Amino acid sequence: EKFEYLQEKYSNVKLIENPDYKTRNTHSSLYAAREYLKITYILCSDNYYPEGVFKEIEDVPFTSTIYLDKKGAPLINLISDFIYEKGKELSGENIDVAIMNKGGIRNGLPKGEISKGHIMMTFPFENLITVIELSGKDLADAFNIIVSRNHASVNNGTEIIYNSATKEIIDIFIDGQQLDINKTYRIATIDYLAGGGDYLNPLTKGKIIATSKNILSEDLIKYLSSHKKKLNPPTSIRIHSK
Repeated sequence: EKFEYLQEKYSNVKLIENPDYKTRNTHSSLYAAREYLKITYILCSDNYYPEGVFKEIEDVPFTSTIYLDKKGAPLINLISDFIYEKGKELSGENIDVAIMNKGGIRNGLPKGEISKGHIMMTFPFENLITVIELSGKDLADAFNIIVSRNHASVNNGTEIIYNSATKEIIDIFIDGQQLDINKTYRIATIDYLAGGGDYLNPLTKGKIIATSKNILSEDLIKYLSSHKKKLNPPTSIRIHSK
């Protein structure tokens, strides 16, 4: 197959030679072109699309000042804080704590331009933000599971301190105050966790107050679109050892 003529016919075409194709196959071609790939959709070369199939999500409404790794604190801080804010909107009242699981984040977000498609691929599940009322005791039980499994995080204003050797919780602070097991707290999370997903069975004891009509990615896109600012989420570790 010969493609050199495309460079003469189209000024924006650049051919890249991949010397590793015979031994590493197609994925090595992507690596060879890595410096040219920005907001890119990888499609089968045997398919022809007369129109952009991703037209509705290919705009670039957001930017980030840093690369947001899917396992890093900034990205889960971003989504936890968003769930906190959305929870306030849904319930019409203050939210005490927001909880988001790490497994719900499937990709990182790039530094620079971020499309709606990036958001959808990072949060691909059809989770709905849900607000529940939960006793302090059940919330403490949920936090114990989170610390033991290291699989979720919380909003800014909530801090969980534990013993690194035993994984036992030393202190829990919510908006600067120690958790009170006799108090009722208002929790914003996703319906998957509220239903006991990721072993968080204590959350099923809560009373559902409100649930979003849109999936998480759609709510986040609307939120970011309305704010129109560069993403620069905090790097703080909110669940940490002493």
